[in-house]
Amino acid sequence: MTEANFHQARMLRANMRGASGENVEFTLANMRDVNLSGAVLPDSTFYLVDFTGSDFSGADFSRSIFRSAILGNTNQTRTTFTGAMMPDNSIRP
Repeated sequence: MTEANFHQARMLRANMRGASGENVEFTLANMRDVNLSGAVLPDSTFYLVDFTGSDFSGADFSRSIFRSAILGNTNQTRTTFTGAMMPDNSIRP
């Protein structure tokens, strides 16, 4: 999915387990209850995305942007956010 654009996509309950790509755009997407376990999506943009109830377990979101994203009730077990900009504008070490 490298450089794919999912701007304003409705992806409710989508199974994206193990998805991979770099610089993927998900701005303003609705991604509630999405399975992103094991996904590798570094340098991607998730600006204003609703991830409520999604599964991030084992995913790699290094250097991605989650600015103003909703991460409520997400499974973040073993998720990598190294260098990522989080919803509160902090950068993960």
